[in-house]
Amino acid sequence: MWKHSSGGEIEISEDKDIVKIKHYVTGDSKVPAASFYRGTQVVFFGFTGNVEDDVISWNNGVKWVKVITDHDLPNIYTAMHQSFPDWTTDKMGEEDNWSICFNIKPGDMQLQDAPQTDASYFWEGTYFWLTVEGVPKGTKWCSKIAEIADQNGTKQVEAYVKTKMNNKARAFWSPAKIRRWGKDTVMPDSDKKNDSENLLILEDGIWNLVEVAPDGNTTEYKLGADIRQRITYPFFKCIGPVPARMAADVYSDENGINKYSEPAWINGSTVLRQGLNCPGRELVYVPKIFKPIRYVPLTLRSACLIAISKVPTCALTGATLMPTTQFASPLSKKIAEAVGEEFGKKVETHGVYLMSSASMRGHDKLMSADHDFTCGFCKNPGCQAVHFKGSNIVALHGEAWEMKHGISYMFEEEFLDFSNHAKEAALMASLCNERSVSFLANGGPTVAINLSRMLLLCGKNRVFTLTGLHSKGGKSGASGAFPASKEKLESAVDALLNLSPTFFGSNKNVPKGGDAVVAALVSKPLRLLSWDESKRLTETEYTLKPDSPNQDVYPGIFDEKAICGYATQCSDEICKELAKM
Repeated sequence: MWKHSSGGEIEISEDKDIVKIKHYVTGDSKVPAASFYRGTQVVFFGFTGNVEDDVISWNNGVKWVKVITDHDLPNIYTAMHQSFPDWTTDKMGEEDNWSICFNIKPGDMQLQDAPQTDASYFWEGTYFWLTVEGVPKGTKWCSKIAEIADQNGTKQVEAYVKTKMNNKARAFWSPAKIRRWGKDTVMPDSDKKNDSENLLILEDGIWNLVEVAPDGNTTEYKLGADIRQRITYPFFKCIGPVPARMAADVYSDENGINKYSEPAWINGSTVLRQGLNCPGRELVYVPKIFKPIRYVPLTLRSACLIAISKVPTCALTGATLMPTTQFASPLSKKIAEAVGEEFGKKVETHGVYLMSSASMRGHDKLMSADHDFTCGFCKNPGCQAVHFKGSNIVALHGEAWEMKHGISYMFEEEFLDFSNHAKEAALMASLCNERSVSFLANGGPTVAINLSRMLLLCGKNRVFTLTGLHSKGGKSGASGAFPASKEKLESAVDALLNLSPTFFGSNKNVPKGGDAVVAALVSKPLRLLSWDESKRLTETEYTLKPDSPNQDVYPGIFDEKAICGYATQCSDEICKELAKM
């Protein structure tokens, strides 16, 4: 919407290559986009307008001023503006890590060659500026490219920039999602793969998105105005009054005086913090498109972990899987939600009012233990969930870490730390309370690592694997089916010690050395809750030992009628253990 200098309003929108203009005097018009846009100028009804910031100054003396709402970012901070991205000083470029964010939302744009495929999951994230040699300009990305991008993908991007790009164009690269999420994490009912490298190309004021396939073939999409608004900078700071719209903090002290996190807001990969000392461009308001979170700076990490450990919590770990996967029951989502809800119904009995997750979801068409257990739990009055995530990984993948319920805590990571361990450290800290409990549900090597940590940190008999979510094969990282050497078990603990030596180094449940780890695990068996043929819950125990994987098979639930009984009896059994304290 634009305000005419005489008082009327004009609405400009796009439909493919056509610009639609609703003018309060001339009525509705349609003109080709190529005729309307002329670099930093627009042409309409024979008049020429110079575009500067949010004002169009026409050569007949008329001005159109963009109507800015508190829902969106100002155009000057998005790809709608001719000077975007503006890094007129080296300091400003380094502050942004020479990168921009494509915060595309579900439903924003359907792909031309696959109308049912939502592009948001494949394209969202940070895009870093490439030199003419196809190499990331920022130190943050260039020094860690092997950890965040596929080797062949890197070669294909370099080849594209060197051979197919105009020297006047600027390219920004976001690595293919396959590098982080695996080849199977795609959209259901679509043949679109997630192995294409994504390039945002800016040339003569026009933005295109180019997908570079592993074989070097490319697919190009022209980005209209509605999509260009989603391209912005990675950091902002609010210098206006403290907003009323803030995420609640469950970890402040009893008097609410000491805080271990800061109010912040997130939009895809873009972070908005409060205060003059934060990095980023200035805003005087928080756009409604930003969602409130809590932000934990590096300086507050140890103190925050201590605060987390003081709250009785049910911590979760499990897989993020396609509904069609062979590695879990197709009913996993329904089972997890049902168990979470039943456990929440008994909250006054067991006294654990909080669930914690490491915020792994990918997109909303997947089965995610982190999302599904906490979603069911939060349906009950008084029950809350917290979702831990790391700043660098969110920067890469945006809303793949979003949860629409509960409170998200983003932990600031070191400049070059792409290990993804910060969120795991917070998850494990939530188990250090004597009343805490943990649930595991299917998964691979990452879940197997967390199994060993959970057994060590959690109280005896308080680590449960819910095998109802298993596949028919009946094995997973959650059941101890993956072999682990003494060295691997020791490294799982060392990773925590290295990340936060102050907190985990002083924890009595954290053993030092491989022999101490093995000795500690002997006294803390894993409890596996299964559903037998007589429609009753059965429990077995497994003791985690080096190079001795669990050989037993625990098939999951494939009968929807069994979900209610399994969820209720799992909750009852866990409550019995919690009632012993």
